[in-house]
Amino acid sequence: MHKVLTAGILPAKIEMMDNWVIRRIEETTPLGLPLDAGSMLLFELDGTQSAVDKDVESVIKSCQQAGALNVRAAKDDVEAANFWTARRAGFSAIYGASPNIFAEDVTVPISRIADLIDKVQQIAKKYDLTIVIIGHAGDGNLHPSVLTIRKTRNIMPVQKKPWTKFSWRRWSTVGRFPESTASGWRKAFHETGNAA
Repeated sequence: MHKVLTAGILPAKIEMMDNWVIRRIEETTPLGLPLDAGSMLLFELDGTQSAVDKDVESVIKSCQQAGALNVRAAKDDVEAANFWTARRAGFSAIYGASPNIFAEDVTVPISRIADLIDKVQQIAKKYDLTIVIIGHAGDGNLHPSVLTIRKTRNIMPVQKKPWTKFSWRRWSTVGRFPESTASGWRKAFHETGNAA
């Protein structure tokens, strides 16, 4: 994704879902998502038809150069709509899978998204947690979410080990990288509007 942006292409949207989210969506609403994908990036491009066609070629080439295994444009408007329907269903898939979720809102430089994902996977493995990731990859705003097994305030994760072995201090430092400074940190926000 970083290669796409540094190539001068500015997609209207870049969204991300990991394999767990892809599989969960396909279980509940089969849309033809790639079940073998470790994660999936969705790009939406806009502009004139000729500009979009050119940008599609550039996005595909940049993703292939970055090591993506399967990159292609949607076959038609129906498939494109299915992909975006799947992305919109992502949070429902997560929240429908567990009685309680620790959903985080982490923003990192887009060039460090892969590092964040690797770190989250290390934490999940180390503490035997199920942590799924979905997010707005275009601005580095991802949502790692820890699945749990209890509905009470004394929440336990989906694991047999005590929750206290998981350090929130470690979790809170996941998104911190050396180049993130007060002047250089790019923040992303979710905002809700009020109708007058």
